[in-house]
Amino acid sequence: MQSGIKSILDSASAIVTDTQTAAAAEIIIGSTSRTVGGVNLNGNEYCVYTDSGRLVIQAGNSSLLTTAVNEFMKAVQSASDLSEDVPELRGTVSDFVTSKTVSGTLYNYTWGDEFNGSSLDTTVWSFKGVDDYGVPSDTEMLTDENCITVNDGNLHLKTIRYNDTDNARIKFASPWSITTAKSMNYKYGYLEMYAKIPVVQGSWCSFWLTSGDLSGTPSPYGVEVDVFETQSMNMTPNLHKWYNSTGSNITDVAYNSSPVSKYHDLTNSSKKIKKYTASDTFKDEYHIIGYEWTPEKMVMYVDNVPYMTFDLNDDYELYTNTRNSSSGGMQGFHNPLEVIIGCGLYSPAYVNPHQTWAEPYMIKNLSVLPFDFTVDWIRLYQKSGEGQLITQ
Repeated sequence: MQSGIKSILDSASAIVTDTQTAAAAEIIIGSTSRTVGGVNLNGNEYCVYTDSGRLVIQAGNSSLLTTAVNEFMKAVQSASDLSEDVPELRGTVSDFVTSKTVSGTLYNYTWGDEFNGSSLDTTVWSFKGVDDYGVPSDTEMLTDENCITVNDGNLHLKTIRYNDTDNARIKFASPWSITTAKSMNYKYGYLEMYAKIPVVQGSWCSFWLTSGDLSGTPSPYGVEVDVFETQSMNMTPNLHKWYNSTGSNITDVAYNSSPVSKYHDLTNSSKKIKKYTASDTFKDEYHIIGYEWTPEKMVMYVDNVPYMTFDLNDDYELYTNTRNSSSGGMQGFHNPLEVIIGCGLYSPAYVNPHQTWAEPYMIKNLSVLPFDFTVDWIRLYQKSGEGQLITQ
């Protein structure tokens, strides 16, 4: 809002804390100790009004304050005469609910992002990738508007065709993944995303979680929970444990240094992973992707229908494969995790010669680009008295 006001009035507005003395012509956003009339709002409502010369922006849930600010700024920018009364608004986000029941369990809203601003909220999201992943020689990794934008109430993560005048080998550009590593880790609950996902040959989009650092809780291995990774027309869930060569306590290790764990490939296992196979039109439609995490299980959903359940009472491990004398157990999957969203591709330089397992998914027809992983919102619901939410 501060940048919007400056663009309209060519004057910067100061941001003050709630403890400072109230002044005339203030803009009050959210619940504060300032004396205002206030209104009664449902959890999915927001409003903008004036009170004693001050502009008040409120919402039934703090995550909708961005929506309220955005709608107000649009109204101001479209006004023909700024000397007229300040527009007062009251609106509803029709699909926002503060509680929901999943598999008979009641969950309450605790965290989320509606992506209703004009840019990525860097107080919520940071970039994961630098020093974490090896980058294929034919792909440039970017964090600019070529690959990441927020507009029209959606986050867009894009993988595109791209030429680097300084490097003839570069053919593609992908965004670094975005993560809540610095702002939010959580344990247990129901995490839900509403998105259009490019499930096509070559696409490597992902929605996953990994070991978080905010809680300071050690893990005997690096944790990876894949709600899905796109692989051709499939959305593939998985659990991974990433050990180093000695099996000592770690929070993360480079993927290519990890011994193979049993659960990386269940092709011949009775516990075979159940993939979700998308239709030809799936990529053009919004779908609800759900992930339920309880002390007993992890369940992946598409449009409220479960397609894979992981039993957390089974450690999914063959000790000889992990080079550990004893199982690391499942404690890592009961520690707070960070949330990650990514949009990449199985490029020729990624697949050959080192990652030949991905050859069936490698991009072949460049006309499918760009991949646009479009996220309308992401929301976390948790059960009262169960789990943990750590925010900064």
